[in-house]
Amino acid sequence: MGLTFKYCLEKGILGIGWRTDSNNCTKDWDEYYREASEKYGYDPTICKYIYENVRRKDLVWTRDPFGEYYLASVISGWEYWVTDESKEKDIDIANIFRCKIQKVNIDAVPGKIIACFRASRSI
Repeated sequence: MGLTFKYCLEKGILGIGWRTDSNNCTKDWDEYYREASEKYGYDPTICKYIYENVRRKDLVWTRDPFGEYYLASVISGWEYWVTDESKEKDIDIANIFRCKIQKVNIDAVPGKIIACFRASRSI
């Protein structure tokens, strides 16, 4: 299993990268947005998507590097969260939401969900 996905399972999180230089953990979107916009020079739209749309009790499908599917029940909204472990191992997950993640047998995954993973999307 990929290091990043294993880290997500162990920590009970899903998310994407877009780290800032300060790496200050925060739930303050404006603080993060200001730092990220300065660093990258443009609007971090995929991070904004998580901030604006992922909510407690949402269900999120994901897949590991080997094609195994997982269903995550969201238990928090967006936050910017970086750990010493993620920095040391260069795990690029910082814009996260916390969740309970369960592996789902491929036979129980709807075909529409499988089809969604054919296109390259983060979330």
